Amino acid sequence: MSNLDRFFVSRYQDAYKLFDTDDHDTCMELMRELLQEPQLSRGYRLKACSVMADGLMHQDWEEAESWRQQAEKVYAEIRELWPLGSEEALKWPKQEEDLVQSRKDLDELETDMKAAKPQDEN
Repeated sequence: MSNLDRFFVSRYQDAYKLFDTDDHDTCMELMRELLQEPQLSRGYRLKACSVMADGLMHQDWEEAESWRQQAEKVYAEIRELWPLGSEEALKWPKQEEDLVQSRKDLDELETDMKAAKPQDEN
């Protein structure tokens, strides 16, 4: 892992620690800043987009849905490069496990988003 990757991982973790605290707004602000980084890895871009969607779904459903769709797009990009059951998946079981969990998290997020959708949005 490069120093730049470590830097992004640290920034993500620092922001995520604030998610379930009274400083939730700072978490969202830090995630937005992180997502502005063009060199952020797809894996952490996926995680940050998911956090944005989860964190905003009760405040601004439309923006949250936009972040969820972005997370889905990033997941699809990753899977295009790293197909389920591919040789890479077999070589790197931890990364594959993380992707499988990401898919489950995205499915759960979609369900939560549907439940949180404002009535006038139907």
